[in-house]
Amino acid sequence: MSHPNASWESLDVSSPDLEAQLSTIINKHGPIDVLVNNAGFSIGGVLKNTPLDLMRSQYETNVFGAMRTMQAVIPHMRTNGNGVIVNISSATFWMAPPGVSVYASTKFALEGLSAALASELAPFGIRVLIAQPGGMKTAFAGAEKAGKQLVLLPDAYKGMPAEFVMKFVESDNGKDTDPEEAARAIVKEVLEPTMVGGQKLLRLQLGSEVTGALKGTINAFTAEAEAVECKAAACDI
Repeated sequence: MSHPNASWESLDVSSPDLEAQLSTIINKHGPIDVLVNNAGFSIGGVLKNTPLDLMRSQYETNVFGAMRTMQAVIPHMRTNGNGVIVNISSATFWMAPPGVSVYASTKFALEGLSAALASELAPFGIRVLIAQPGGMKTAFAGAEKAGKQLVLLPDAYKGMPAEFVMKFVESDNGKDTDPEEAARAIVKEVLEPTMVGGQKLLRLQLGSEVTGALKGTINAFTAEAEAVECKAAACDI
C-alpha cells in the first residue's frame, strides 16, 4: 500500500505491548485525532463445534484489540479536547445469521461498548462512530483463510440454514459493497457528521443491504414489544 500523504506503521492489536507501540507511533507522528478499529477476522462454524481457544482468539482481536487501542488513545484525545473513534462493526448486528455465531457475538459486544462509550466520551469532545458494512468485495472470507477460520460442519447441521450461510459467506454472492466507496463514506462522515435529532450520527450503514436489514430488525423489534407489552408491564412494582 502507498499514498503520497501517508506513512505506515505496524501495530498488533492483540499484543500486550500495544500501548508501547502506539506511544512510539505518537511520538514519531504526533497526536492521533482519528482512530479506526478495523482489525478483525471471522470464524465460520456452529457454536457447538467451535473450540474455546478459537473463540478466545476471535475476541482477542475483534473486541479486546479495539479496547486496547481505545484505552491507549483516549487520554491523548481528552487532552486535546477532540477526536473521533471509528469502530468497524458489521451488518450481522442487524441480522445475526447461523453459522457465524461467534463472529456475530463479537460485533454485538463491539456495538454495545461503542454505544456506551459514545456517551462516556461526548463531554470531552470525542466522537464515537460505528461503521456497519455489509458483504464487502475483499478477501475477508477468502478460500485461503478457510483452513484456519472454518470449523467443520457436523452432519446434524447438513441441509440446515447454518450450512447455507457458511457456503454463502465463502462464495462471492452477496458481496455487493465496494470497499473503496465504504472507506470514502467513513472519511466523509468523520469530516462532515450527519446530524440526527441534534446529535451526531452513531451508526453508519455501508450498503443498501445493511439499511434493509436495519429496517427489518426495527419492524421485528416493534412487533415483539407490542406482543409482550402487557406481560412486561405486569412485572412493574
